[in-house]
Amino acid sequence: MTLTVAGSSVVPLIIEGCPEGQNGIIHTGSCTVVILNDKTSGYTSSLGAGNLFCENCILGGSTPIVLQSSQSFWARQLNQEQPLSAKLQGNGCKMWILGYKTEHNGSDLVLTGGAYAEVYGISALGNPGGGPNGTMFDITDSSLFFTGTALTQCTITQGSGACNNQWNDWVRETRLGVTQTYGVLNATTVGGTENLGSFYSFGASGGGGSVPLPQLSQLGNFIRRGRFN
Repeated sequence: MTLTVAGSSVVPLIIEGCPEGQNGIIHTGSCTVVILNDKTSGYTSSLGAGNLFCENCILGGSTPIVLQSSQSFWARQLNQEQPLSAKLQGNGCKMWILGYKTEHNGSDLVLTGGAYAEVYGISALGNPGGGPNGTMFDITDSSLFFTGTALTQCTITQGSGACNNQWNDWVRETRLGVTQTYGVLNATTVGGTENLGSFYSFGASGGGGSVPLPQLSQLGNFIRRGRFN
């Protein structure tokens, strides 16, 4: 089943508890979409789409989930596992993620076009069959704050060749055409799970200024129901 959200209603559309992996969402209208306790078969949006809330959910599919400059995205307990693909991509959008778990290689978050993201806790698990590789966060002229862990996926019997956390870099940042990386120190070390207390870079286009926090009026029933507070 594919649900197309093309309307402009100011009342959010709440999608909850659909059959696992059997419902896709196409978001084109300005109506806010709320996804609760759900694994979709894919979420796509187009420029002009409204805000997206997600709690305890998997935005499925095999390609990146792309969010537009017209959108803000709030998520709690988000799980993305697209193999060998970037998981989540923000093109000029704003996002706040409270608990983000990923598996497999491919960047966990790609930010472009002045996007702004805050990720309060990521647990990133790579693919032990592919060897250490990849960048967890790939940002271009955008801003990012995150805390989290690059996890080791291995057992003693796999040996040192397979036992590593799979991430070469926490961040690859391109700002005004200049690219720098921030590496994971023990990417190829047995048992090399790494924690990062905090990372912040303000590289959004134009520099300076401030990014507005979510308006409480936008959170609507989420606040009243005890969600995202």
